[in-house]
Amino acid sequence: MARRLAGIFAISLLAAVSRAAPSPPLDLERAAKFALDNSPIYKNAERTEAVRELEYGNARSRIWPTLSFSATHGLQDDAPVPASDSYGFTRTSPSAPWASSLSLGLTETLYDSGVSLTNISIARLNRELAGVNKLKGRDTLLSDVANAYYKFSLASVLLKIREQQQQQIEKQFKILKGQYEQGFKTRSDYLRLKAQVQRSEIERVAAKGNLTLEVVNLRKLIGADPKGENAEITFEPLAPKTDRNLEELAPSRPPAFESTYEYKASRLQTELANRGVELAKNQYGPQILVDSAFAYMNSDYMGSGRDFGAGDRLSWNALLKLKYDIWDWGANRRRVEIARVNSDIERNNVRQSLLDTGARIGALMTDLERIMLNYKTSRELLALEEESYRTVEAQYRLGRVAYLDLISALDNLLSARVQYYTSYFDAMKALAQYRYFEGTIYSMISGGQK
Repeated sequence: MARRLAGIFAISLLAAVSRAAPSPPLDLERAAKFALDNSPIYKNAERTEAVRELEYGNARSRIWPTLSFSATHGLQDDAPVPASDSYGFTRTSPSAPWASSLSLGLTETLYDSGVSLTNISIARLNRELAGVNKLKGRDTLLSDVANAYYKFSLASVLLKIREQQQQQIEKQFKILKGQYEQGFKTRSDYLRLKAQVQRSEIERVAAKGNLTLEVVNLRKLIGADPKGENAEITFEPLAPKTDRNLEELAPSRPPAFESTYEYKASRLQTELANRGVELAKNQYGPQILVDSAFAYMNSDYMGSGRDFGAGDRLSWNALLKLKYDIWDWGANRRRVEIARVNSDIERNNVRQSLLDTGARIGALMTDLERIMLNYKTSRELLALEEESYRTVEAQYRLGRVAYLDLISALDNLLSARVQYYTSYFDAMKALAQYRYFEGTIYSMISGGQK
């Protein structure tokens, strides 16, 4: 019994610990997966595609025969009327007051001037457009998440730099303070370094606040609820690889314009505009309809005293119908003209979208060239400042340079680090944006390429 109780207690303790254990920090790949699973915007894109698929199925079903069944049972009576061949009264139905009927009919529209086929084409194009928009929404979300994740990583690195800066300056301040109290340093030197300590504290606090804001923005993008089970989600910043040459990843040419989602959507939108005009024309001119039907009907089999089969009726038809609005005060003609104008508007919108996309790609390539140049220069500058600081620090320990020279060298080193890491993550953001236009950002992130 004691062993059983001990086992139950151990299992309960493990379950409680497992529930209390925080989830591991999310890197870019896991954050992107979380966003795809929880982002409301992407969920709407998926639902829209599902709706368009159902609409396409409905449009196709209209060209197939429809089988309908109906049955009616109940009480129904009319006031008696004089019979035409006697002085008595008669009812309108021999089964009154019982009413009963059933029917089974098969109907088919063989031809409707192309309206059904055009609607099928429109539904198919809408379905394809929804698929393109879903992929575009997915990659747009991933691009935004990558951009926010790189900003968060940069803010994390800059906070560490500011903390290191503060620690080093405070260390130097303690040394100088002792020298000042012993009379080896002037009060002016003491006040200057003390002000430097306070400035470093202000910069550290600002960096910490910026990091908090980047975390909030990243949580919003991935759809992490600030309350509930997602409240404890944290992120693991990307550690920049100083030995990694990002210039080798820089593309030499713009992404193929045909690979962009904007271009793929534009083709479908233009085709949809043409189909809208075609549908309006089909409904404008003379409409030729070919309908066929086969029906079985039976009525008044309750309360009439007749056999069930006595009221059977079979009917069929194959009808050619010609419908034309000879005079409608120009309504149909205006509907065609409205469709044409809407088609022109859609084409202009599509063209503007393509122009905007081309401009964004052009700006991206210009930014990539500038960012990669800044990255190369800042990397070389960082190496120089690191070597310069090591030299000044060694000379300071030997008493050959003043502390102000050391602090100046430290400031230059920290500025070079800030510039290097800023250009590093700017390059990462630009490369992610390039992958978006190229249509490969999903494979880049899901493949673990950071």
